[in-house]
Amino acid sequence: MKIKINRGFTLIELVVVIVILGILAVTAAPKFLNLQKDARISTLKATKGALETAIQLVKAKAEINLIAPENCKSFNGTNNDNETAGCIKINGHEVLVYSNTHYPDLVFGNNPSKNDKVVNNLKSILSIDAYPRKSQKYQKDMSPTGSGFLVYGSLDHDVYIMPNVKDAYKNILNCRIQYNGTLEKPITLITKGC
Repeated sequence: MKIKINRGFTLIELVVVIVILGILAVTAAPKFLNLQKDARISTLKATKGALETAIQLVKAKAEINLIAPENCKSFNGTNNDNETAGCIKINGHEVLVYSNTHYPDLVFGNNPSKNDKVVNNLKSILSIDAYPRKSQKYQKDMSPTGSGFLVYGSLDHDVYIMPNVKDAYKNILNCRIQYNGTLEKPITLITKGC
């Protein structure tokens, strides 16, 4: 009777398997990274479309069912450059609108509480997870990493909506939706840095 002795893999077999796995990893990694870029761009495109639609719906609702400014709890009598026409209720949240355009108040300023209201307005009209971005530098502790959007505003009334990514890429402002809340100009999609 013969006794079989299991000896395992030889060193050559292990090296060949490791080399094959290395080649597969090098080949698949760029494809995987490109899929992440495509996913970010697709998410921004969908959010841009939702924002365009939501702004038009807010405008239509404001023309039909506008609450006077003095009856708006969130109105404090100050509003960047435009006169506030009043507010409307969306998802139980008051959204201020401008008198000249009936567009939602999405204008950032120097007041942090005002900026939080802008983020809340975006959350209400878009039903998205959005978090304020407090400075030009990416901050990991703003929100759960990899979820939702970061929202940032400039002094010229532009609002930037950016994907909240786990690791900061070099120029986060080159992967954004840009909207100017005081004008009726189109929403811009910038994807060169995604």
